[in-house]
Amino acid sequence: MVIAGKKIHETLAGAVNACRRHLVFAAVFSFFVNLLYLTPTIYMLQVYNRVMPTNGLMTLLYISLMAAFAYLTLTALDNLRGRLLVRSGMRLDGLLATQVMRHVLALPRQTSGTVRFQNAMRDFDQFKAALSGTGVSALLDVPWILIYVLLCGLLSPWLGLLCLAAAAAMALITWLQERATMDRLTHAGRQMAKAHVTQDQLLQRSDSIRALGMVGAVVTAQTARRREGLDEGLKASLAGNRYRTAAKFIRLLMQSAGLGVGTLLAIDHQISPGAVFAASLLISRSMTPIDQVITSWKSLVNGYNSFFELNDLFTVSHTERPVTALPAPQGLVQVESLSILNQVQRQYVLNQVSFAVKPGEILGVIGPSGAGKTTLARVLVGAESYDVGYVRFDGADRREWDSQRLAAHIGYVPQDICLFEGSIRDNICRFENLMVENTEEIDAAVVQAARDADIHELILRLPNGYNTLLGPGGAGLSAGQSQLIALARALYRRPKILVLDEPNSNMDGQGETLLVRALMLFRELGGSIIVIAHRAGVLACVDNVLILQGGRVQFFGTREEAAQAQARAGILPETPKGANEQNAAGAGARPRPRLKASDQ
Repeated sequence: MVIAGKKIHETLAGAVNACRRHLVFAAVFSFFVNLLYLTPTIYMLQVYNRVMPTNGLMTLLYISLMAAFAYLTLTALDNLRGRLLVRSGMRLDGLLATQVMRHVLALPRQTSGTVRFQNAMRDFDQFKAALSGTGVSALLDVPWILIYVLLCGLLSPWLGLLCLAAAAAMALITWLQERATMDRLTHAGRQMAKAHVTQDQLLQRSDSIRALGMVGAVVTAQTARRREGLDEGLKASLAGNRYRTAAKFIRLLMQSAGLGVGTLLAIDHQISPGAVFAASLLISRSMTPIDQVITSWKSLVNGYNSFFELNDLFTVSHTERPVTALPAPQGLVQVESLSILNQVQRQYVLNQVSFAVKPGEILGVIGPSGAGKTTLARVLVGAESYDVGYVRFDGADRREWDSQRLAAHIGYVPQDICLFEGSIRDNICRFENLMVENTEEIDAAVVQAARDADIHELILRLPNGYNTLLGPGGAGLSAGQSQLIALARALYRRPKILVLDEPNSNMDGQGETLLVRALMLFRELGGSIIVIAHRAGVLACVDNVLILQGGRVQFFGTREEAAQAQARAGILPETPKGANEQNAAGAGARPRPRLKASDQ
């Protein structure tokens, strides 16, 4: 499918084609609706030409009953047409809403489209509203203008010309409105979309903004950003209002002109008196569809632009190609010549990085800020794409795996904890409970993950235990508690690979002890672990160390070799005196976790 010179993505085209049946039936109903709109004209002709000259009361009764039945049928068909359009919107929602969300989530973080398409669901809603709104009904009525012009011509050629002139004047106004407002509405929509994205981000960080005294500056900057979009929107609205006012003037003028011309023709005995009023009604009706299009123009333009925004989203996002279902990985991780380029700064975030982690091994990744550690973690878990090099699990490159199937075998604790609105149970099981009916197995796996993280008793001490509800962004827990819940989520169903990005950044000594214990247990179960850390406490149990600097591997070897090679360079994090002994003791003592006041 090609529209306006652009090829439409097959997913979007398929969804629109699936709604074609609704639109076809709506067009059929439009035929009968517009046919029944001739009822006032026919009724007027019969009253003036048959009833009044003969004083036919029975004729008046019968034609009045017929007119009432026609109006009732008209109302019912118009209602059915509206319901069909609403159903088409619901059909579109069922086919596209999940696809739009999947494509947005599939965009890599470094892609510029990630910001551009954050309003993709809003674009989808605008497109759906335009497709199921009054604007489409008006467009379906537009072809009937020629029928009304023809009927006026049958009454009198002069009335036909007048009706044609009225329709042409309204069409000209519509064209002028399109020229004056289309680009402005498009630009205003994009600017407001950017402003909404920024506003959402600011609301998520409102506490930090208040704490830093940035409220005034942020409000000023956001107001300036909104002003650009509002100015374009204001210009478009003022221009559109001028044309809407002009359309109203033309409609009233032509309706009265129809009466005037009809009266002259009736005086000259060229038409009957009833034809005078019938012509006025036909002229008014011929202008109504275009008038409705003008009124709905903003919604139609927004829907049109949103359609192509969605098409661009489907085009730029990478849907997964079919892959062979590989057996569950056993934990062997191999990174070979991995390189990632920062598209904005045009420099490598990772450059020719290679290492391997075997099942039952713990790899510690260290290095200064900006060395590429977090990017490496995101690549390993599939949160970021790559084009150069390989990331292999049991010998198969990550691109050969089904991403969702592989994710079930990888545990991940991101640097930004990222808990979600819902219960603690929901977060630990990754909301898997919403996709099945029998949740007993899931509950058992949730408790097992909490026990593996050694926080089962900590959770039970919360007000509602595993059913304790968290707010947006996981609000309701301290930073340390959130990291422990994220650790339990990573250990859910005991995956074979564990990737931790600074998992102890918000933990106290007891939290680090619990973390080390969980890592030791995971290693005993045969899993492979990659842990990124700045603090030395968690590095006490690692087998090998990878040192990154400037995106390159500076060292890869055992912890003892790394300490000797890098002690003077200051890259290894400092280990407080006795920290290793404390962690080792904690790993064997299994302390009873307590919910401390500092964690609340």
